Amino acid sequence: MDFIKKYNILIVLLIVFLVYLPSLNNGFTNWDDNSHILFNDNVRHFNAGRISDIFSETVLKSYIPLTTLSFGIERYFFGFNHVVFHLDNLILHLLVVWLGYLCAQSLGFKKSEALIASLIFGIHPMHVESVAWATERKDVLYSFFYMLAIYNYIDYAKNKNTTTYKYSLICCLLSMLAKPMAISLPLILFLIDFWLQRKINRQILIEKISFFLVVVPLGMITYSLHVRNPITDISESFLIWFWTLSFYLQKFMWPFGLRPLYELPLPIAFNNIEYINSILFIFFITIVIYRLRRSRVFVYAGAHYFFSIFFLLKFDDTEAIIVADRYMYLSSLGVCLLLSHIVVRCYSLLNNKKLRYLFYLFTFIVISGLAFLTYRQIKVWKGSVSLWTHNLKYAPNSWQSYSNRGNELLKDGFNELALEDYSKAIKLNPDSAEIYASRGNSYVGMKKYDLGLADYNKAITLEPINPAFYVNRGIARINLRMYDYALKDFEKAILMDNNAVIAYVNRSSIYINQGKYKEALKDLNKAIAIEDDIPVTYYNRSIIFAVNRNIDAAIKDALKAKELGYPGIDKYIATLNEYNN
Repeated sequence: MDFIKKYNILIVLLIVFLVYLPSLNNGFTNWDDNSHILFNDNVRHFNAGRISDIFSETVLKSYIPLTTLSFGIERYFFGFNHVVFHLDNLILHLLVVWLGYLCAQSLGFKKSEALIASLIFGIHPMHVESVAWATERKDVLYSFFYMLAIYNYIDYAKNKNTTTYKYSLICCLLSMLAKPMAISLPLILFLIDFWLQRKINRQILIEKISFFLVVVPLGMITYSLHVRNPITDISESFLIWFWTLSFYLQKFMWPFGLRPLYELPLPIAFNNIEYINSILFIFFITIVIYRLRRSRVFVYAGAHYFFSIFFLLKFDDTEAIIVADRYMYLSSLGVCLLLSHIVVRCYSLLNNKKLRYLFYLFTFIVISGLAFLTYRQIKVWKGSVSLWTHNLKYAPNSWQSYSNRGNELLKDGFNELALEDYSKAIKLNPDSAEIYASRGNSYVGMKKYDLGLADYNKAITLEPINPAFYVNRGIARINLRMYDYALKDFEKAILMDNNAVIAYVNRSSIYINQGKYKEALKDLNKAIAIEDDIPVTYYNRSIIFAVNRNIDAAIKDALKAKELGYPGIDKYIATLNEYNN
């Protein structure tokens, strides 16, 4: 018993670790993992020279260099080992749980309250997205530095330790470099001043200026890339804002039906019960906080939630992501503290031994239920097919889900199943050029090149400035022996994107067949300069060297193609060696 009392936070961390242990079996998904990790050049080819590129570029319109750097380091030492990526996410989550416990105690919460809050935060199913999704390293990494900044600031506020103030500022900077959501940190620091009953004076304001000077410029980099459309309908904006504000609290208290994509309830009108409920819910919460305004815990929890979620609240329906589970990650800390305070308070009011046992049992059932829901939700993120199949369970008209699942099925070679998903997606969203192009890829995989060509034509009609569509159409035309038209497609793609490596490779194949070896060699050299790990480029160049009697160079390129995984090349290499001897 003494051991449990002494190391209870370690027991909490062990419980969280065991609940999330299945996440180590999860792979990557095709929802942003490609852009952030698998196909990110700064990650794939990470070295010291790439660091400047990482800190000067954005990823999917977000400035997250520290997160990208962490991915690059992992890839450099461990390759794309999904276990390592997920393990690091879990370790960071455990550190955030631990820091939450330390901060709660530093703020004067009872040890029991800090422990219960940490446990709720650690195993809540709404946080699975932030931990079990590789890309959301952003969440756990920024949260780690965010909590470190708070912990150091509390020490400064209580002890006037200027060193910890500097540490807090540095952690603020690192948090912003991991994810711009850290922009709420200065507001939370004001809230901590309120909690610690520090008088708001000139000194307090000066202390925060440094933090604002860190978060505002860095936050503006991402914000400027996500400029929202001007509000055209005030009533709709009002309803959407209240719906998003209440969504997170309602989902946190009733964490069922969690999924990657949520849709706005339609119609967006005052006669829609969803919006009426949202307004009434927020009104009720406001009344409760006002009535309990003398309870600083209620005020602190309400303000913490509002300040941390404020920058994520939406006013219109033009953005693809209206709400997301991950936005509630750090925003839930205040709610967790409030719940833990209520639990401890209720227990203290129970004088009857039997009632206390019943309360223990009820608490155990709730905690176990949360752990079970989290365990189950982790499996949803095992891979792309499970993720989008789960989303379709709750949103059967989600064309994004059909399209994304189709992409994964196509990648795995299930062309017929992918075709079904793409066709369903097109019915739901007939104006998406990307889906037509993807279905065209499915047809090509089934060797139905004429149908693939028709879909590529439709995609280009809808979006005539996408070079990838011309490359794909060119490949279909090669298979239909429409070589002159294929050349025009590859030329069009190269004009749009001088680094369209697949266009160079396929154009070189046509040139080789036409005996234009000089033009083909030029294309292959360009392709290798852009991307040096595509096996067919070395194989094609080897053929040109062999034709020109440069056997040593042909063998060298053939061996390189074999090293990169080009199939069935051994006999060709043997022939070259025999000829060379």
